[in-house]
Amino acid sequence: MRERPEKSTWLKIGLVMLVPILATVVLVGTGLRDGRDSTRQAEEARDLATVVAAAGGLVQGIQDERAAAGKLLGSYSMPQASRNRAAFESASGAVDGAVSAYVTRRAALTDVPSSVASPLAQIDDGLRGLAAHRSAIIGSTLAFTDAANAYNALVDSLLKLRDGVANLTADPALTQRMRVAATVSRQKEHLSRERLVVLQGYGAGALNQNLRSEFVAAQAGRREALEQFSAVATEEERHQLSQAVAGPDPRKVASYEGWILGVMPSTGRLMTAPFKVDTWDGALLEYGRLIRGVEAQFDSAVVDTAADAVDDERRELIVRTAVPGAVLLLALLVAWLVGRGMTRRRHEPGDGSNVPTNPDRPLAATRAGGV
Repeated sequence: MRERPEKSTWLKIGLVMLVPILATVVLVGTGLRDGRDSTRQAEEARDLATVVAAAGGLVQGIQDERAAAGKLLGSYSMPQASRNRAAFESASGAVDGAVSAYVTRRAALTDVPSSVASPLAQIDDGLRGLAAHRSAIIGSTLAFTDAANAYNALVDSLLKLRDGVANLTADPALTQRMRVAATVSRQKEHLSRERLVVLQGYGAGALNQNLRSEFVAAQAGRREALEQFSAVATEEERHQLSQAVAGPDPRKVASYEGWILGVMPSTGRLMTAPFKVDTWDGALLEYGRLIRGVEAQFDSAVVDTAADAVDDERRELIVRTAVPGAVLLLALLVAWLVGRGMTRRRHEPGDGSNVPTNPDRPLAATRAGGV
């Protein structure tokens, strides 16, 4: 008859522990679900940030190839065409390396959000058409404007990818850093458009009214991007950019721009310009690379921040699940010890638990007589 009190004790303990067990199961399940979702979002942001960083290097290469294509299409002598073709092929090779890095990271994206699917598809299409585009440039079967527009479309898609990724992240601090890098990318692209417009002017013999309008628009776009940068960047980031562009090449470019806007004759002829085509191209190239250096640093910081966010989410997931589980195990251990202690006390001599009972006699008499 001893088993019935023992079973009763353990049944009571089980009933008492049922509610905390169920509550812990619900808590752990909720933590797993929420933690899995937040970790997946953090991993997605990290993967996209890595793709964007690779896209930054690709944009730089395309900008240089675009300028080299402009010089090749604007060549006016065979020796010049030969030099410009070699430069174009060299720039194309650099782009191919950047494409490889981009495609590798792009392939790692398993679940592409709809907001960035469109620019990614446009980039894929642009990269697939790059070989035919180059052949047409080398064969001089493509007009300068058509060649530039094809490159422009690819660069625009890459920049849209930046903007789309910046709007996806759930971390406000990470979003802010991505937007800072995006404004720097826009500055660099507008500077590259200035570079291309003047190269086209050399090929055409003058900066006509349309080209001047494009030049002014590129400058206005660069100023706007700089204002946006100043609005979202930290003081340290603003200092970093201003220090990077404080060298001789940016000052040289500023003086060239001043001549174009204030001194250049109304005919747009560049014969009296204080620069030659190679001088202009070289100064703009170096200026763009200075900005690219800052952009690359910002991109690297974003990737590191996104990777740290993934680690933080994984640690948080462990805390959400392990701590309640550990508390439950501790509670079960305490309950087991309590139950064990209660059953042992029932079996200790002198408490009547070892005295056989006679079902035909009253309990009090049995305890008193022991028979």
